[in-house]
Amino acid sequence: MGSWTPRFLFEGDRISFLDPTSEAPTKRYYHVRGREFSHIEWEFGWPTIEKADRPIAPGQVAGPYGFPQIKPTTWSEKLQQGQMFQWIAGIKPDVKWYIQLPSETKRHGTPKLPWPKKNYPEVAHFTMQMSPFDRPTFWTEHFLIPKLCDTFGIDVYNPLPITVTPHFNFYLNKLNIELIGDVTYTEEGILLTAAKRYYEELLENLHKGLKFARPITLFGVAGAPAER
Repeated sequence: MGSWTPRFLFEGDRISFLDPTSEAPTKRYYHVRGREFSHIEWEFGWPTIEKADRPIAPGQVAGPYGFPQIKPTTWSEKLQQGQMFQWIAGIKPDVKWYIQLPSETKRHGTPKLPWPKKNYPEVAHFTMQMSPFDRPTFWTEHFLIPKLCDTFGIDVYNPLPITVTPHFNFYLNKLNIELIGDVTYTEEGILLTAAKRYYEELLENLHKGLKFARPITLFGVAGAPAER
């Protein structure tokens, strides 16, 4: 079956995810054709917020701010190939930061407390201890895919007694991926659709669990606030 430990994806790896935009439940499988490491530092709010307005006073929240410079831009429906970004991020100083990915989709909370409240910011957040600026960790791992899940917004709460301007350090794994095929679950049964004929056997083996693909979660795990 294979196993997974936190790391960047490499050439030859395979991934899978559930596509929430499909009419019927569909799992999509992709092959990593190539990759390149990228690194970018971000002063929170740049470039849309003026520099004088970027500092955050004690006890205040800023955001959500997007960072459009981190966005995959290439996808070909004809070739079924394009980009995917896998990223992790560290931060300084020790503020609390929260992410909406895709934009307006609140992540990392609980069903009963999905997002921080003014009097309770200790939920759904990352901190410098979890992912230091100079040593980002995979606690903050997220994925961006064109047209499906390619924008995000970040909020920051300042619990410190001084005014600060947060800085993020992104480690970005730029990937070229190719569609292997789809597994669609319908009332009539399970339909396997390979993107190319030479992927038919591989797709069947992936579906049966004879070959391994790392499953990833693009849209988070939602839950109802009340028990069912």
